[in-house]
Amino acid sequence: MDLSFLHTRNQRGAEIIAQPCKPGNNTGMRDEDGLEMLLAVRRRVRKWREYRGLNIYQLSELSGISHTTIYRLEEGHHADIQLSTLHSLARALQVPLSRLLTGF
Repeated sequence: MDLSFLHTRNQRGAEIIAQPCKPGNNTGMRDEDGLEMLLAVRRRVRKWREYRGLNIYQLSELSGISHTTIYRLEEGHHADIQLSTLHSLARALQVPLSRLLTGF
């Protein structure tokens, strides 16, 4: 599965993933596709955290990502997700990054 269309940069220049399209965005993704992907990634992070028997504070310690960021990510309070954040979470959850992104 080609995920290159999901990579972009936010206004601060950080690489992000699954940001919903905005008017004029040339990713070829519809807004609904981006939102669906973002929700799926959030569900997978929570699923894997719970599967590993971790609470948000434990995952925070293992990943180096603040517990507030993890909570906000899982609850949908972030407009975008930095790829580096997902990489750290995947490492801490002991799953390939592709598992969080695609489910495979």
